[in-house]
Amino acid sequence: GAHVFLKKTGISYVYEERKAHYEPREHSAEQNRIYSEQHPDRPLKGLRVDVDFAGSNPEPLVFTENKFGGSRNYYGPGNPNGVTDVKAFGTITYKGVYRNTDVIFHGGGHTGLKYDVVVNPGGDPSLIRLLYTGVDEMKLVNGRLAVKTILGELEEYIPSIYQVIDGKRVAVEGGYVLTGN
Repeated sequence: GAHVFLKKTGISYVYEERKAHYEPREHSAEQNRIYSEQHPDRPLKGLRVDVDFAGSNPEPLVFTENKFGGSRNYYGPGNPNGVTDVKAFGTITYKGVYRNTDVIFHGGGHTGLKYDVVVNPGGDPSLIRLLYTGVDEMKLVNGRLAVKTILGELEEYIPSIYQVIDGKRVAVEGGYVLTGN
């Protein structure tokens, strides 16, 4: 139930919750990701969660495939002129996110977003770090990453890690390591 936006340094997830009755809450400057808009008939609470590739190349090469029809326009208080003519694609590849490491994003429509981090020869998987902002708490639960937000809990599945050796996928042990956010 999120709008997903790709940035050169990662992903932004924007969630909305509509309720019949809404009680405003006080938020600190750190929680400015929460925006509220009062409507007489249907108040709105929203949340933006950013997942950035910490320490990554701020200008990876971007390649697109499988364009979806049409385009979209986005307007908001911080950008009254909007971002217009935004295209959507089924596959987007960021080359060189880290040295010899690429990220391939897949998805669209109702399938959700999935991504592969591809460490090519000469790459260092220990450089891969995901920085979450806009969340209240994070913890590991049975190998999965549980991310608590004001609108509920999100869950990142256990990553599938493998090498291709002699044309066959060979499992590699690994998983999340949580240090702060």
